[in-house]
Amino acid sequence: MIESPIKWCHISDAHLGNRQYNLIDRFDDFALAFNKAVDIALDESPDFILFTGDMFETSRPGAPELRQAIHILSKIKSKGIPLYIIQGNHDTTYSRDKKYGGDILDFLEDMELLTYIQDECIPVMKNGREIALILGIQYYGKRTSKALMELLNNYREELERTDVPKILMIHAYFEGMRGNVDLRKRQLPHLFDYVAAGHYHMRYEDPELRLYCPGSTEHVSSTEWQSSSENEFADEKGFYSVISYCDESQMSWKLDTKYITYKVRPKRQVRTEFDQMELESIRNKTERILIENDTHNAILKFVFSGSYEGMEHPFVNLQRFRNKITKAFHADIISKFKSISTVTWKPQSRRDAYEDVLREQFKMPEKEIPPYLSFVEKLIKITEDRNYNLYEDVFDKFVKKIQKSQG
Repeated sequence: MIESPIKWCHISDAHLGNRQYNLIDRFDDFALAFNKAVDIALDESPDFILFTGDMFETSRPGAPELRQAIHILSKIKSKGIPLYIIQGNHDTTYSRDKKYGGDILDFLEDMELLTYIQDECIPVMKNGREIALILGIQYYGKRTSKALMELLNNYREELERTDVPKILMIHAYFEGMRGNVDLRKRQLPHLFDYVAAGHYHMRYEDPELRLYCPGSTEHVSSTEWQSSSENEFADEKGFYSVISYCDESQMSWKLDTKYITYKVRPKRQVRTEFDQMELESIRNKTERILIENDTHNAILKFVFSGSYEGMEHPFVNLQRFRNKITKAFHADIISKFKSISTVTWKPQSRRDAYEDVLREQFKMPEKEIPPYLSFVEKLIKITEDRNYNLYEDVFDKFVKKIQKSQG
């Protein structure tokens, strides 16, 4: 039995090279976040560091993100702290890469920046002594259960040891994380003192199973922060710092886990539902909401939904108000509306539908309809060309012309 305690840090899913929203500043954000996580982890003075997949956004990263990785990983190496990594789904490479010499993680291992664990069980050494045992499995998706069982059978004897803490490194979705499950919890054997999981971008833990997932080092998708309270910004990510010590009375290893957070670019979702309002009222309120919630340097997601009164047309376009957002780093505006009008588009032809609207909605006599057909043709053309940004402006002119003629 080795002397305890033993300390490690667990980081995951850096996604270096992610140019989210096609913006270079987001590319830099992912490197800054990973760099921040590593700096804080080094301050913890761990015996080793675990990284559970998706170092890069793609399996063939470009030179800029590769340079970012080398710079950050070199800091770990300079401290003499070993880094152990497994493959994630974004790291999954083409078979020919392996055939002709290896993937990008093999390259980084050749530079002695990390130890790449590929379906194997390896000892963690310190000062000539074994201090832990790691079983690392590659990304298998839906085949994870079968692959894990085969790997466990291959290393059954080593995994029955109790003289060192045993760690499983895995990149998979477990039930409780999301609907798309790679491995059921009941399929996870009680052989390990710590299960280091990656793939899921939000923090998740199940202490009973000793299952811990720190989430990504930066927000990869809005689904990771849109569930936050609308009065709060999602501006933190983190990783685990773990101390394992031996309980000799029970011949087992206890865990003291600490989740350490750091700041990232703030993000916020604002949801607004309109109930049977006129289109003009919706537009006015939308403009006010955008201005009130515009936040310096933040990523914002506005979701407007509900019903409106008036003639039904394909959508309510609120993109015209994007120029009201001047402080935020990036903003998405999403419209989800339906009309409560009894007037609907008839399937036989768009022109007939518009003429029915003129007759029924505006009570227009048949002889007064022809002057408005030029607007009808424009609206039909815009719809067919899917040029929706022009639709609302033309439609407004169409309605105003009718209202003016009717006094």
